[in-house]
Amino acid sequence: MEIVRRLVVAILLLAFFHACPAQAGKLAATIGHDSNDAVKVAWRMIRAPFRGDTEDYFIAGGLIAAVAVSSAMDRSMRKEMKDRPEGWAVSISDIGYNFSLTRTTYIASASLYGLGLISDNENVRRTGLEVSESFLLASIGSQILKHSLGRNRPHLENGPYHFSGPNLKDEKQSFPSGNTVTAFSLAAVLSAEAKSVPVSVLFYSLAGATAFQRMHRDRHWFSDTLGGAMLGTAVGLGVVHYHRQLLGKTTGFSVSPDKNGCRLNIEW
Repeated sequence: MEIVRRLVVAILLLAFFHACPAQAGKLAATIGHDSNDAVKVAWRMIRAPFRGDTEDYFIAGGLIAAVAVSSAMDRSMRKEMKDRPEGWAVSISDIGYNFSLTRTTYIASASLYGLGLISDNENVRRTGLEVSESFLLASIGSQILKHSLGRNRPHLENGPYHFSGPNLKDEKQSFPSGNTVTAFSLAAVLSAEAKSVPVSVLFYSLAGATAFQRMHRDRHWFSDTLGGAMLGTAVGLGVVHYHRQLLGKTTGFSVSPDKNGCRLNIEW
């Protein structure tokens, strides 16, 4: 972790001192502006669950219900993963695990933000900011749920419906999968900003490999990873949405009638 921290600092310092003294003030102002935007977006994200409309709560309720229903598959999915031969499964697990590591997010965020500063590219710079912000918010949300619910991990052999309530023991912090939350928040931001189907498929596949790894290593139930994927994606897309809202850009989707029935419009 110390090496990662040094790398992050080096990238930011390189971006700062790359500019001539006359531009140093501009860079400082840019970083200050970005920090201010990050605080605004974080505040909107914190308030969002309490300021939704009926449709928002209906969708949220549906997603929560889907996770609850998926728990019926927890035992069968665990057996499937335990019976899976090592070989290729280990390779997928390794890829997924590395994608979900904190240092991966640090490097992605610092590299994008530093590159954006050096090249004066607002979109790249903002993407780096969104990566770090979504990681922070998603991680906080994940930890709150983990410590509050106290779901027992599979290897304790207490079954998928054993919740111990508030606690600090790692073996009783199964829901949601923190690595999966991190991976999907990163994938959501990068795919939304890339605006490319192949890129989206790539990043969400890497995030999916993370979910696979957590189940393959018997660290989480299937519903843990599904819940983590939903939480990470929601936070990642939410951060992108609010940052674009500050810029006056439109994000989201709508349904409108046309001559063939109806049309789904998605704007990013």
